[in-house]
Amino acid sequence: MLADGRIAFQRRCTPGARGPNTFDTTLTALNNDGSLTVLANLGGLPFVPRQVAWSASATEGILWGGSRICDGLLAVDRSGVKALDVEINASGHAFNLKDFVSNNCTDTGNAELPAWSKDGHTIAFLASGDAVGKSDAARLDASYSLFTMDSQAWIPRQLLSNIVQPMGLAWSPDGTKVAFSATVGGNPGTWILNAGSGRLTRVAQTNHLDVAWSPDGSQLAALENETQAPADPNIHIVFDVGSIK
Repeated sequence: MLADGRIAFQRRCTPGARGPNTFDTTLTALNNDGSLTVLANLGGLPFVPRQVAWSASATEGILWGGSRICDGLLAVDRSGVKALDVEINASGHAFNLKDFVSNNCTDTGNAELPAWSKDGHTIAFLASGDAVGKSDAARLDASYSLFTMDSQAWIPRQLLSNIVQPMGLAWSPDGTKVAFSATVGGNPGTWILNAGSGRLTRVAQTNHLDVAWSPDGSQLAALENETQAPADPNIHIVFDVGSIK
């Protein structure tokens, strides 16, 4: 969802222009009148594009892509994608987001789940220094830290650590809190973190696939993890969170 209420989505084809295991991707917005606006054409990406967090103007964004074993963030605009020169320090390891590679990524960390605040000032994301030095499936269980950074200065600030298997990061409409689902400190759940005070509140004791705020910030919708037969639908659960500071 864009800041102006339009729905943004991606269309991708594989193999892409650069051969097998590449993806031609069009990032598109659905306008209120039913027409479509192309936000960016990305040809031959050498990784699976997963999610884009767009600025308030929808002229630039942060693209998350990868294989889940090797995941990273890149800057995106109408001209294409480019590396993010952002130094990450977490779990006793340092790496730079510009070093993202979609395979053979043992020497660098992972980064994922970007979220751009509605006012355009702040970007939140998850990054794993714990993944440095690990390979293959061992990276899937690496711990993450939650960071924010000013959208102009690009200097990350760590807010929370010891996060495992994070999902569904989303800013509150007023830009003061982020909601996400993960296991934090060994405790599974869906959480709200006050980005200013650091106060962490668990609103559910189970993990969810995704979360989204109501326009007034008083409720949080969550997509329940699919634990039944594949044919069973996922369930949206709504939590009242207006009193959480």
